[in-house]
Formats: sequence, structure tokens, C-alpha cells
Amino acid sequence: MIDNFNQIDRIITDCAMKLSGHYDIYDIYYHLQIIKRSKDTGEGANSVCLKAYQIDVNHPLEKYQEDIIQFCEKFRARAYINPSPKSKEATAVQMLNNLADCFRKRDFQHTNRIWNSAAGQVGAIVKRWVIDCDYSENFGDRDINNVINFIDQECQPMDTVKFITCVPTKNGKHIITTPFDSRHFKEVYPNIDIHKNNPTVLYIPNSL
Repeated sequence: MIDNFNQIDRIITDCAMKLSGHYDIYDIYYHLQIIKRSKDTGEGANSVCLKAYQIDVNHPLEKYQEDIIQFCEKFRARAYINPSPKSKEATAVQMLNNLADCFRKRDFQHTNRIWNSAAGQVGAIVKRWVIDCDYSENFGDRDINNVINFIDQECQPMDTVKFITCVPTKNGKHIITTPFDSRHFKEVYPNIDIHKNNPTVLYIPNSL
């Protein structure tokens, strides 16, 4: 089982404190999805989003925790959350654009997915990157600590601490950081993916 509620809740709480007074706190949310992956269950050809949440930045993640865990356990699905906060207003504008596109194409088959699609498309208010480190025969926790130190000490900007937290995944860990100059990083770690607007793992049942 992977349970990252405490680490993610700290990210949300810390971000709320930093953004308070600079942004309308009621406009900020986090995009959370419960995904059923075909390669986990062997059912169907594609992964599907079973449920999506708009996690308000001024609400503790604990408010949603029981519902998320029960849903994941029942349907053998994973919960993912984008660590970058987004704007409800910007998402609503993107929804209007997506809806207009449906009318232009005369395609109304997936209008029920418009909010979830818009939430995935819209940019972040504050960018948080996900550095995807998978364990291998020659790559473990010590190497992940080296990656964290390299980002903080060798990547621009040099005058800021870029590391935020590190959360476990099924195959390794996700390092959550603020943005940095990734060119030098990719020279040294060409096989580690940097996700600039992607989710991280929140919860994975023991059954998967």
C-alpha cells in the first residue's frame, strides 16, 4: 500500500500559507483523480478516470481521505494528485473553450469529461515538478538522495532550495521540486523523467 496523504497535505498547507494575501485563496484548488489502470487489473485496453476531485486549498486533505481510500479499495484504483495548485477561474475559461470545441466539431460524446480535461490542461498558479525516480538493480535510496542534492546544489537557480518533498511510488519515488534549469540535470541523469504538469501518487491499495 502507498499512502502519501500526510506528505501531500503538508504541500497543500504550506502552499496555502505562501499564497495567502497574494491570490484569492478561494480560487485555488488541486486536481485529484482516481484512475483505474488496465495494466493493474487486466480489464479493458485503456486506463480510465473513475472520479475526479477539486481539492480546495483552504480545506485539509483529510476531509476527502476516507472517501478516496474507500473508492480506491472498492474499485482497485489509484489516486493521483497534481502538486501544482491551479485557478478555478482559469479552469472555467478552459472549460468554455473545450465546450466551444465540442460545438465546432458537433461531437458531444464526452461532455461529461469537460471539467476533468480542463483541469488537466490549464497551467499552474505555482509550478511544482515531479521527478520520477524508479528503483533498479543499480539505483536505490542513496542514489535518490544524490539526485535531490544535485538538484539543490548543481542546478540553477542556485540561491533557492528547490526540493519540497519525496513520496514513495510502487516502483521508486517521486521527488517534488520547484522549477529549475533542467538542461544540466538531463546531461547527468538522462534516464530520469521530469514531469512539469503531472500528478504524483496519493494512494495505491495493497491489492495492486
